[in-house]
Amino acid sequence: MTKYHFDENTKELFISGEKINIADLSYELNKEIGQGANGIVLEGKDPLLERTVAIKFWLPYKNQRKPDFDRFRNEIQKIAQLDSDKIVRIHHADAIDDTYFYAVYEFVQGETLRRWLEKGQQFWLRCSILEQIYHEMRNVHKMGIYHGDLHDRNVLIKPDNSIKIIDFGTSFFSNTEKSRQRETDLLLKTGLLLLKQEDEKYNILEKEILKKSPPECVPCSMLRLRNVIEDLKSLDGTLDDDGTLDDYSKSRIMFSLATDVCESPFFNLDNVFRFIQNSAIEDTYIEIFIGYVISTCKDNINGLYDGTIKKKSLSSENIENMNSIYCKWRRKYLQDLNI
Repeated sequence: MTKYHFDENTKELFISGEKINIADLSYELNKEIGQGANGIVLEGKDPLLERTVAIKFWLPYKNQRKPDFDRFRNEIQKIAQLDSDKIVRIHHADAIDDTYFYAVYEFVQGETLRRWLEKGQQFWLRCSILEQIYHEMRNVHKMGIYHGDLHDRNVLIKPDNSIKIIDFGTSFFSNTEKSRQRETDLLLKTGLLLLKQEDEKYNILEKEILKKSPPECVPCSMLRLRNVIEDLKSLDGTLDDDGTLDDYSKSRIMFSLATDVCESPFFNLDNVFRFIQNSAIEDTYIEIFIGYVISTCKDNINGLYDGTIKKKSLSSENIENMNSIYCKWRRKYLQDLNI
């Protein structure tokens, strides 16, 4: 049986074949604007305030005939705790006949991330969207909340290229390893969609290792990945600039690259270093990168942050030492996370 049907002509809503009594609903229903596994979203109008709203009706879970109250409560309580211009706001929530649950959200004029990406977008613009998503998710995680269902249809891109995150998922496993793994997988997948062509070109993120990490690791890693890609683009001349690098720019890029790979130990350092070596940058700047990575990783491992950074010659011994100390730092980082 079809879970729902909304007739735009008669304004009748059916869930599990049962007509829903919306006569006493304080909102006008206009048309369907979205649907997912646990709900249908209709565009509506608040006649009193004369504003367009989005109204979500919860659908039965799997083979059930009635919507589940716990899933409804979980989602609206999540949203109610959040106050951000990047997350859709909830205005009202209630039930019809104590059986069919709905919530009224602000109406967002925009398109899904999936549709936005299908149009083809410049690197800098995709980076702007990525930054907005991960800064917001980092704040949400600090509150002890997981989205639960973040993907390219639950991020809306507004006409001014700002974002709205919608549909905070409801899960029966919100405090289990299963929900944390799902959060990590979806967070990572969303970011890699935004950086798909760059990820395929540079292949510098240890995705399989990151997939096994807590969700809180993903926002930082993706923001650092954006930085590293931008610096590599500067080195190979594909960033949207004039393609020239002075001495200051070369030094800055090496320090920036080293800082980012040492802040999030989920990079494939071999691939990063290979791109650096294949660029036209002089050895004296590459030596800055080697020295920075070695000294910073040592500091991270032993907890003694003296800030001393010395250039290391471009020798096979130093390159091997750099890779070794980076992998050792990664192991300690993951051990500290109890992975």
